[in-house]
Amino acid sequence: MKKLLVRILFLLTFCTYYESKYFNYEALQVIKDYEEGLEKAKVEGKPIFLYFTCHGCMGDYRIERKQILGDWKTYKKLRDEFINVWLYVDDRKKIEPYISPLSGRTIKAIGNKWADLQYEKFGEQSQPLFIILNKNGERISANQIGYSQAKDGGLLAFWKVLNNDTFVIF
Repeated sequence: MKKLLVRILFLLTFCTYYESKYFNYEALQVIKDYEEGLEKAKVEGKPIFLYFTCHGCMGDYRIERKQILGDWKTYKKLRDEFINVWLYVDDRKKIEPYISPLSGRTIKAIGNKWADLQYEKFGEQSQPLFIILNKNGERISANQIGYSQAKDGGLLAFWKVLNNDTFVIF
């Protein structure tokens, strides 16, 4: 009981939920399934904005709501020009168990499936991670951006990824 009380107190004290004046999750038509996002991208002929995130990470919220989606030009570009696929690596929704070819572990939750996909396809294990893919699920360029680049480089670093700039951000 004491641990639960401490966790609740921590959440109330340190976890401020950031809202931007532009952020509207529904308007972005976020898809939370990789295969479904690929299918929609092929049908609509749009590139994919792939975002690996987690429900419990304040760094992700800060970048999502304050730095990136709080900018009208960025939000509008994501809304109008991309299929938005957001994969939550800590999602505990149960799936049909299978053995991961990568780790050899039994995967029982969708979040673990997305974490495996992130590492297998993109060689990263940290969140947030933003990657632009073409409609076939292939990287458009080597550009990708994680938390430290977004935090330090802000919108400039993010726009280099969105605009497929040749400058590699790692």
